[in-house]
Amino acid sequence: MQNDDFRMLFPGSMREEIEKAEDDGIRTGLISSIPVFYRGELPETKGVLLLSSVTTERVIRDMYVSALEAALSGEEIISIGDNGGMLSVIRGAEDGDGRIHMVISEGMRDYERKHGWKLRKILLTGGSIISPCLTGRSGPESREIALALSSSLIAAASGNRLKSTHLIPSALDMGLDVSVLRSSLTEKAMRSIVMEGCPVVDTYSSSVKFPRAIAYLHSSGSYGFRGSVFDIMRMQWD
Repeated sequence: MQNDDFRMLFPGSMREEIEKAEDDGIRTGLISSIPVFYRGELPETKGVLLLSSVTTERVIRDMYVSALEAALSGEEIISIGDNGGMLSVIRGAEDGDGRIHMVISEGMRDYERKHGWKLRKILLTGGSIISPCLTGRSGPESREIALALSSSLIAAASGNRLKSTHLIPSALDMGLDVSVLRSSLTEKAMRSIVMEGCPVVDTYSSSVKFPRAIAYLHSSGSYGFRGSVFDIMRMQWD
């Protein structure tokens, strides 16, 4: 889509702001028919969506392991939002030399202003930051974008129940492969999803039939692998 065509999707009052954003290096395009603003490089293939709103130490560790395994297996890593241990997902992608693509509900300008350091970390993986707006917030559109970029979902969600608008029911409705982290079963919402038939997994590698890389806890507290040192992992490759 040409830049002029993209701007015509918005009211005239916004077109000048969009032109300024493009001059600043913010790129524009369409994902699932939704206009998006992004920095970096969009995924080349659909990836694994890592979703968490649980912040227990064990879930955060498992999110890191899942991101590490997915990265080492060549998967594009998709995340949404900044809560529930997403920093551990970024670190897992970094350690596994993988690409992470974070879909945010807040405007790109707002995110750059508040989280510029995190944006730079994500872009250094070769990934991207993607938003449906320049300023403000749009939760429903960000969820639709994340699902459009994903082929499977590994989830750890909090709360007593999941509303129909939540990402997990939406993913199931779209036919995505949804797995529940074992460490999140303390949450009633996740137990209800398991009762509907979603498989329980320990990390990303146990959600796929033929994992390329598996990460294990290691008693020494660290482990060297292919020239890198991982915090608590030892690796099995292929």
